[in-house]
Amino acid sequence: NQYSSTHTYFSLSHTFLDTTKENESIFVGTHTYQYKFTLPLTCDSTYQKGYGKIKYGCLIDIVRPFPKSNIQLLEQFTVVRPVDLRIYHIPAPQIETVETRYLPSSKGSVTMKAILHDGWYLPGQTIHFDASIFNRSHSPISSMEVRLVEATTYLGFQGYKRHQRVVKNELVNTCQEIYVASGGDYDCKRAITIPPFTPTIHTCPHIIVEYYVKVLVSTSSSGTSLSLRIPIVIGT
Repeated sequence: NQYSSTHTYFSLSHTFLDTTKENESIFVGTHTYQYKFTLPLTCDSTYQKGYGKIKYGCLIDIVRPFPKSNIQLLEQFTVVRPVDLRIYHIPAPQIETVETRYLPSSKGSVTMKAILHDGWYLPGQTIHFDASIFNRSHSPISSMEVRLVEATTYLGFQGYKRHQRVVKNELVNTCQEIYVASGGDYDCKRAITIPPFTPTIHTCPHIIVEYYVKVLVSTSSSGTSLSLRIPIVIGT
């Protein structure tokens, strides 16, 4: 099923030729008419991915007195809504810990801890964080991946029925071989740069865009993995 909604922010009608008057005409040539309008701050950022789109455009209707002679033009443009990071109360630093017990390959546990020093960022900034791994299993840890993930939730409503679909897109994915022996510990610092893309969207009733950093480690013997995620906000 398809869901759509249209909202008009600005509408203006201008008469170039009054057909009720005699001898009214527009001379042959090029005529320029300038219009100016201000978009409200409540406009969400342009978004055109996956199953949903937020699009903006100027629709021009040229109405002519002849049958089926009207001309319609649509010029699309991009909107980037200002996202004030001060309204998001995210504690810093952010600390996330995850532990797995009794891995399929052997008894024991692996504990991973990640510390993110900030919770809000701008495109082009670098995310710095610390990671610690405590390997108490019988299998060595062989690799670590760091991912920046965009999670988009699409919402549609049909009467009282709500439809939802979540699409995840990896914007940055870095993988590094490491070696953490059984009973060993591992500490490291990592950094990833945020590419330019749509900022966090929380105000649209149909499309919600969120971001998080995901850290994943894997064992060398069975391919068993352990991951954690830390949410972040990306503004403008």
